[in-house]
Amino acid sequence: MISKADHIVARGTVRVAEKSEALLRRAADTGDAEAIFALGVSYLLGCGVRTNFREALKLLDRAVHAGVKDALYFRALAEEQAQREADDCFRRGEAAVEALLEEKRRELFPRPRIVGSTE
Repeated sequence: MISKADHIVARGTVRVAEKSEALLRRAADTGDAEAIFALGVSYLLGCGVRTNFREALKLLDRAVHAGVKDALYFRALAEEQAQREADDCFRRGEAAVEALLEEKRRELFPRPRIVGSTE
């Protein structure tokens, strides 16, 4: 069971993370390279914001162009994760199409019934 104190700390941490995102976003919008980098890493890791690899990639790309040394490494991670996410989405789409085609095939060509069968 989570103690009341731990629960209060957890709620406070969430509020700080949400506030940090808003402050980083404002600073990033003004062109602050470190804020752009920090916001990109936040999106990559899901810290204070919902994980979004495409947004992370966009922000980290801006940070690389702004000259932030560590941004190149994190940009590569974001690119890898975004590609993995796209591949998963494609596979899910393919599976859905195959399922729809199979359903249509069964509708057009129902399983034959043997005359005199109890099935």
